[in-house]
Amino acid sequence: MYRRLSLILLIIFLGCEGVLEIELEPPEKEIAVTGVFTENTPWQVVLQRTVGIQEASSESSVIDDATVTIDGSNGSFVQLDHKGGGFYYSDASLPVAGVSYTLRVEAEGYRGVQATDEVPGPAKVQEVRRINEQSRFEITLDDTPGVTNHYAVFVLSPNLQRVRFSVLNTELDDQMRMFAIQDPFSPYVDRPQVAVALIHDKPFDGEPFDLILSPGYKISGTTSVYVHSISKAYYEYLLSKSIQENAEDLAFAEPAPLTSNIQGGQGFFAGYSLYADGDRSPQNIQDKMIGTYSQSSYGQYPENLSVKPPLIEFTLHPDHSVTGRMEIQPSGENEEVAVLPLNGAYTLRYTFAIRGGLDYFVQLYHDEDTFFRNTVLNLYVRGTSRPFSEQDTYLSSYQEGRDKDGNYARISRSFTRSDD
Repeated sequence: MYRRLSLILLIIFLGCEGVLEIELEPPEKEIAVTGVFTENTPWQVVLQRTVGIQEASSESSVIDDATVTIDGSNGSFVQLDHKGGGFYYSDASLPVAGVSYTLRVEAEGYRGVQATDEVPGPAKVQEVRRINEQSRFEITLDDTPGVTNHYAVFVLSPNLQRVRFSVLNTELDDQMRMFAIQDPFSPYVDRPQVAVALIHDKPFDGEPFDLILSPGYKISGTTSVYVHSISKAYYEYLLSKSIQENAEDLAFAEPAPLTSNIQGGQGFFAGYSLYADGDRSPQNIQDKMIGTYSQSSYGQYPENLSVKPPLIEFTLHPDHSVTGRMEIQPSGENEEVAVLPLNGAYTLRYTFAIRGGLDYFVQLYHDEDTFFRNTVLNLYVRGTSRPFSEQDTYLSSYQEGRDKDGNYARISRSFTRSDD
């Protein structure tokens, strides 16, 4: 009897539904750093703050009032200037290989953060061979003995897209398998196709080594090969990022947190050196990209013919500053053109994503609160049959989102350089 009554009470209790409100302590806001540096290149650091899952998506994560300094073990010192949207920059006391640099960031309302790293020795490449109409690449590395060297290698196609490939060296099978180990059912688990080969030199320390890459097809046009020598901190961050990317679509994958060398915060501050074989080096692309861009195409969904697309023009300057304006066209007879400034800064980046995705792109940083703020612009070239110096550059953006009522919208734009 008592057992039956207890069972009935238990069923009644479990059948009751209620809302249990739990007050969650807001997480401590931390500074998130994105900073990579290489020899004889201006310092560039992006600062944002960590965002809690309960925060409104409209709240800005930009940190625009920080003090950012970098001390070198050679006695150098530089303070970076804020140029817009959390982007800090300086072309003084440029990085030198082998010098240890310490980044320090102070901002009101946050714990101070710091990180230390250096530009590793140059990537020593004896030769790059393109075999059988670029269906195979052989890169002879002259590895420095006695230290653990880390490399990141990829191939850039004529239109600035990265080529996916397999690494054929059996000595590197275990390292490459790390990029597919989260998915044991993948047919490429032993030799995955990747967009970047992220390796260390333990299997060939101090010996010349022929790294063999195979896209599995022939590539027409002129390719460029990038061989990065990266610091240990950079290697560990990129490795954790690649494992996280690989686990994104796998329901049973292990959690893959990103590693960080930022003390007191999140992110990374890391050095690298680059050997580029081919005419599409970062400096050549940067030089070619500089100029004034105007909006040349506009697409909107859902289409609204009563709303005129804004006119956008901006200039990318060599010092990584942006000047420009956005003109919002009037929708009624009595309205005037609204002009919004687009002055800020930009970075030219290429992704190290193992799967691929964005390749070369321009990231804008603006303080002005416009929907164009912090836009990512994909970088493309036209006329790849011509020499690179004669090809045209253009930028494209793709933005999408939902308003407060849940309505979906997307906008796509293209921007062409004036002299193109």
